[in-house]
Amino acid sequence: MIKSKTLFQQLPLLRNIICNKRAGTLLFRLKSGADVHSITITEKKVTGQDVSADLLLLFTKPMYSYRWDSKIKLTSDSFSYSLIPSICRSIGQVSWSPNRQHNLTKAFSLMPAIQVTNPQPEIAWQDMTTYQTLYRFTKTHQKPTPANFLASASDDKEEIRYLKVLMMAYCLGLISKPKPSKKSNIASRILKRIRKV
Repeated sequence: MIKSKTLFQQLPLLRNIICNKRAGTLLFRLKSGADVHSITITEKKVTGQDVSADLLLLFTKPMYSYRWDSKIKLTSDSFSYSLIPSICRSIGQVSWSPNRQHNLTKAFSLMPAIQVTNPQPEIAWQDMTTYQTLYRFTKTHQKPTPANFLASASDDKEEIRYLKVLMMAYCLGLISKPKPSKKSNIASRILKRIRKV
């Protein structure tokens, strides 16, 4: 297994798997020598012996080590669920310790300005009001960074809701870099021409 180099390395790993529609089995440990957890992911399904518990672990605790196996590993006692609703449901149920919440907030705050897309109906995020708040924030603020979005929370409970919706949008690939405006494209072309003179 590969030892995790950063806190919550499973988040970019999951994002990569989902966005690139990869299929295989994620094996991970939370501590050295601990039991190996296993989740099989395909384009639309997530399968395992206890999918809800294992997904919850992925979103609440850092991985110690992991391995991505492109083979589909299923057993007779495995259960399959829809991938995207399962991820949304697990993130909605997350409860972090103050230290882990701080580390996650710090990690998201390092991200540059973002844009988000309107989710498809199958995402079924349980707190669509908060998602719409994030969507409007990225459309109306001059510098819509996750740090500024989290800082706009009125209290700790709202900050947790904001952190959860950022995690959901990130893992499902709903977050991306803002596209440069036509004006900035024209300005950059003019600058390039000036530099060539």
